[in-house]
Amino acid sequence: MPDIDLSKTYMSGGDLTDTNLARADLSGADLSGADISGANLSGANLSGADLEAATYTDTNTSKEICENHLLLPSGTSTCPTLFPDGFNPSEHNMNLLQ
Repeated sequence: MPDIDLSKTYMSGGDLTDTNLARADLSGADLSGADISGANLSGANLSGADLEAATYTDTNTSKEICENHLLLPSGTSTCPTLFPDGFNPSEHNMNLLQ
């Protein structure tokens, strides 16, 4: 059972940086162009979600971006967006902040 039901919601271009959406139902949601850098989407249902051009981070994102773009303490070395197991951002034409 999802923690929050955001299925079919329109969040295109939204700022979801550092948002905890773990176990959320985002099925059919429009997240195109949204900034999900540093967000926790582990366990989320992304079935049918539009993530075209959404921005995310991974373990290769620079320390400067982690410190300046996200709400992270100074000295944080990584700030990855956490995805559900088996999710591949490149298959959804997402943009990686490096």
